[in-house]
Amino acid sequence: MVRMSVRQHPDGAHPSVRVAPDIWRLTWPMLLANLSAVAMGLVDTALLGHLESAYYMAAVAIGSTVVDLLLWGFGFLRMSTTALAARTLGAQDEGGAWRALARSVALAGLLGALLIVLRAPLMAAVNAALAAEPAVEQLAALYAGIRITGSPASLFCIVVAGWFVGRQRPSVTLVLVVVANLVNLVLDVVFIVGFGMRVEGAALAALIADYTALAVAVLLLWREWRRIHGGRRLVLGGSWHQWGNTWRRVGLGDLSAYRELLRINGDLFLRTLCLQICFVLFLVASAGQGTAILAANNVLLQLLVVTSLVLDSPAHALEALVGWSVGAGDRAYLHRVVRSGLWWCAGFALLFSLSLQLLADPLPRLFSNLPEVVEATRLYYQWLVWIPLVACWCFALDGVFIGAGQTRAMRNIMVLTLLLAYLPAYIWLRDLGNAGLWLALYVMYVVRGVAMLWHARRLGREERWF
Repeated sequence: MVRMSVRQHPDGAHPSVRVAPDIWRLTWPMLLANLSAVAMGLVDTALLGHLESAYYMAAVAIGSTVVDLLLWGFGFLRMSTTALAARTLGAQDEGGAWRALARSVALAGLLGALLIVLRAPLMAAVNAALAAEPAVEQLAALYAGIRITGSPASLFCIVVAGWFVGRQRPSVTLVLVVVANLVNLVLDVVFIVGFGMRVEGAALAALIADYTALAVAVLLLWREWRRIHGGRRLVLGGSWHQWGNTWRRVGLGDLSAYRELLRINGDLFLRTLCLQICFVLFLVASAGQGTAILAANNVLLQLLVVTSLVLDSPAHALEALVGWSVGAGDRAYLHRVVRSGLWWCAGFALLFSLSLQLLADPLPRLFSNLPEVVEATRLYYQWLVWIPLVACWCFALDGVFIGAGQTRAMRNIMVLTLLLAYLPAYIWLRDLGNAGLWLALYVMYVVRGVAMLWHARRLGREERWF
């Protein structure tokens, strides 16, 4: 059986005393994994930012943002898989964990294939909306077209990473992410610097890294099966697995078996879509302010991605521990995890804001040596510095709500935040230029965080987490 994060003590003491060690044990591998994942975007931006034209950097800004937003939009696959894996772990349902993985992988493959089919119209729509310079549009379409080809592999790895997090084995996820990003890092240097391939080199490096990660993920799953079941053949649903009747054994064709998965994914998809709309509108308005502002905002958005990944690390731990608590029916441990997890995320946010402030001078020059891009980045840098402290509550409570299966509440809060807070702020503050765009993002984080905190307190008072 998989090792539990929470063990009963020999003297019968409640396992709640282990909350802090549990959170840290699950957080640090995810922190390293998330920081290594930053290399894919940061290396592309830094290498292209030191070429002879801002066109390359702006094109990758658009192309990578489109691809990342698409994959981020399907991030509900990771969240739902983590939640289901954590709850089956708490309930000690090993077969249910593997069935949840199989269904999530099937859904990921379908969505990845759909993205490949739709990649041309997607980029046409993006270019029409952004109205960037023709040279930038052409290079952005080239980059995104190559990257989207790797979407089935990316989505498969997202599912596998989430499954291992839910099973409280984040070190396995760390191995998967680090291998993939090391491949991407090396190939970036080879293709862009060595072969002079520019935008297409960055995209090809990411594509090869995606499929390398897929191969590593399959190997890690095989090792996990061997670790749990030794030499036994794969068993799902209580009978020996036969490759000729996999569909029936796993229940991939049984829509009733998908009910919970589809419900969770539907809620998370709509929530993530609304969140994406905020950043798409931000990007659209940035493109209308010129190439230098677009490139500068890309640098700041890359650093915002780093911020998100840092704050996501304790949030992932909360997903796994809260999900385990719900599966095991342990109310006392759940309440301890929620309270402790909020402070962990706040601590991470404070440390990262201080780090950003200390690096205010070198970071803009690290990403570009073009004077206009560096100047614009420094002008709006302080907007980035304070976002972790404003947004940390959203990240922590996302982890709590996902683990507890409160995805409908997440969906409703994000929809209302978009309609009643972000869109009005986006419209009313546009006269302030780029500062108004950043201020609208602050409004979104504050309103969403306050709403989620209020709902979490209400669930706690009414004992409705289970």
